Amino acid sequence: MNYLQNLLIPDFSLFRYPSYEIMIKYMIDKYSNLIKNTEEGNIILKTLEKEERVKILIGKKNNGACINEFNVNSLAMWYLWCKDNYGQQKSKKFLEDYLESDEIDVYLILWVIGILINKPISLKDEYLILSVKDIIKLLLYDKVYQIENEQIESLNSIVNCGIVKKFKIKKILSDIELPGVINTNIPIRQHEIVTILNSIRGVSCIPYISIPYIKLTTFPGIFSGTICNQSFHDVIGRSNTLINSDQISSINEMIDAFDKLNPNEKTRFQNILNRLARSKRQEKIDDKILDLGIALEMMLLNDNEQNTQLALSFRLRGAWLLSKLDIARKESYNILKKIYEYRCQVAHNGILCKGKIEEIKKVKENFPHYQAIAELICRYLIKNNITNWNDVILDV
Repeated sequence: MNYLQNLLIPDFSLFRYPSYEIMIKYMIDKYSNLIKNTEEGNIILKTLEKEERVKILIGKKNNGACINEFNVNSLAMWYLWCKDNYGQQKSKKFLEDYLESDEIDVYLILWVIGILINKPISLKDEYLILSVKDIIKLLLYDKVYQIENEQIESLNSIVNCGIVKKFKIKKILSDIELPGVINTNIPIRQHEIVTILNSIRGVSCIPYISIPYIKLTTFPGIFSGTICNQSFHDVIGRSNTLINSDQISSINEMIDAFDKLNPNEKTRFQNILNRLARSKRQEKIDDKILDLGIALEMMLLNDNEQNTQLALSFRLRGAWLLSKLDIARKESYNILKKIYEYRCQVAHNGILCKGKIEEIKKVKENFPHYQAIAELICRYLIKNNITNWNDVILDV
């Protein structure tokens, strides 16, 4: 558990405050004191208390990154913070925008373990993959932490990116409305995207933690609490893989293909891709080859309910499919045979290659090629939506 806690994003050890909670407490203490004990703070509070648009909000459920009861003191503190950071003219505009609007923007971010990007990536339906640096700037958190760009660049932990979706919610909830900040389709979609990324060659990632944010220039801004949903994994790994801009079209193509699958096939391929991701993120070669073999079995033997001729079907189907991708069938057959044999050695005997160091070394050297073949097969199956192997192979 301590290991997971150390992955929390952003890495506040580089910032001005040692933790998010301490920073919030500091801000509340500072600005509540300014509101109570300074002439400027008193004027701001009294002015807001007289504002009719503020009066009607008092005691209501204030929606945002989480649900809070609206109160004028918090609004005054937020306004004073905006004034300190953006000046009076801009802070007045932020206040007017809030009071006049019925909705506010929320950014749901699913922080992802294991990927790096060189620049923002735009995906289908306005989902974005952004770096920590770009997310900090998007939410205006660089104003709070006062860190330089080179420090942001140095946030080179295992979590470097997030999948971001912007959406609107009601500013104020009525007494009969349940406090639901997030459209449940959005986190489901974000997790699907992370899963699909593992079908792309060399990409290895898993979801970590989902957190809704609002910009600091939207009330309650820095004084807002938040909620989160964390994913737990028995295999995390420590590798990072780079997603290049030339892979964007492939990613969107895979998302489109995944969307065309029926619900059962979506679930099946999510399980397959999760197993494939697990294989990529394992440290020991025994575990890597076992999970890779299981992922390929799930791809190639899904309709073999009698569990007959498993090894033969595994090799023949995989070799046939790879031949469609201009890879020599005999070569593919032999590679798949080896993968299946290695998988069985670990699964049934508990040890790879009878522990022979030189043979294990060869498996390690060849594993990236084995992994690439599994990725190829998975992408082909998803794109072509193959559900009946006999019909496909016999061209029925």
